Amino acid sequence: MRFLKFTASIALTSVVAAVPDLSKVRRDASSNSTCVSQSDAESIVAEFITVMEHKDINTANETVLELLSDSFTEASDSINTIAGNALGSITFPNKGAYIASVLNAPAPRNITTLKLMPAGCTNILWYWKMQVGTDLVPVQGFNLMEVGGNNKLLGQLIEFNSIAWAVNTGFTVKNRAGQNVPVAGQVSAPASGLASSASSVSATSVLPLLLTAVVGYWGARL
Repeated sequence: MRFLKFTASIALTSVVAAVPDLSKVRRDASSNSTCVSQSDAESIVAEFITVMEHKDINTANETVLELLSDSFTEASDSINTIAGNALGSITFPNKGAYIASVLNAPAPRNITTLKLMPAGCTNILWYWKMQVGTDLVPVQGFNLMEVGGNNKLLGQLIEFNSIAWAVNTGFTVKNRAGQNVPVAGQVSAPASGLASSASSVSATSVLPLLLTAVVGYWGARL
């Protein structure tokens, strides 16, 4: 039961069901480009954050129904590891399961964007920080979003500090010395330092990692 509750509470987060037809993808209205623009990325993530926070359930439900494609899926081994799911498996197999989990889960707080950029033509890379549960340990992670026609999300991959999330939601985690995590004096870097560090990450340095993930996924499916 704890695993089920944990899975529901961390519904952030993916693989795509099909490669989008770029000729039909609508992007920034001010540009003729078929690729995701920075303004597209900012708009999509802003909507996604309102869904995660779901301060008004009805508004969040309307937003997420419009934001996600009907074929939306999500995958995360950060979630699968703690939830006891098979590694590499789809965490949320469809749009309905994802929406039900997110909107019925306790909302994370103070969701902060540390870095946000388009990655290739159809991906968005979002590096974030948020408070979860008891907030003993700040949680940071990445979403790799796949964007299709009309800027709808086809799916997303997400990885984050799952140990921090587990500790914040009632799990007991011990380090190699047998001490409960977090140990006394174990603190994260200040938000300003994280943002500064994140800002030094370039699209050029990140793209090889993204391409490796995408190629690995499609290679496994072929």
